[in-house]
Amino acid sequence: MSLSAKCSVRNGGITDYEVGSVTAWKEVSARRVKRWAFSLQELLRDPAGKEQFYKFLDKEFSAENLKFYDAVQELKQIHATEVGEKVQDIWNEFLRTDANTPVNIDSKSYDLAKRNVEHPDRWAFDAAASHLYLLMKNDSYARYLRSELYKEYLNGTKKKSKLFIPKLPSLSIGS
Repeated sequence: MSLSAKCSVRNGGITDYEVGSVTAWKEVSARRVKRWAFSLQELLRDPAGKEQFYKFLDKEFSAENLKFYDAVQELKQIHATEVGEKVQDIWNEFLRTDANTPVNIDSKSYDLAKRNVEHPDRWAFDAAASHLYLLMKNDSYARYLRSELYKEYLNGTKKKSKLFIPKLPSLSIGS
């Protein structure tokens, strides 16, 4: 599942939506864009802001940090019966030696995560996620606010953000 598939559309009006389509155009007001500069938390709370920050991180070859952080946050929301499997999936995707999307964390966080995988719970990767959040907050986020991508949105030269809206299966009632 892509990062943008998790974006919610409740925070703003979709101005052009096609039923059955996988994309929707979303207005991004200057007021909303200015709020992104309040804090990284505020940026990540806004689906369009999160999408733009992800694009920025992708260009900087560090999008895996946000992917990992999101996976850890999602881990806290799933049903208890799925936690063990999700912990193993996160480990395999991001932290295992031959991971597909490796993240670079400090050895203390890595060792703690490795021990926690043996006895999985919702908080198995909190230390690693906190480490990456601080890296994003103190480094990537500051660069993002100085980037052309952010400035274009702030100045209104880019008014629309293409968000991925997952296509829902059609329901047939009575068949």
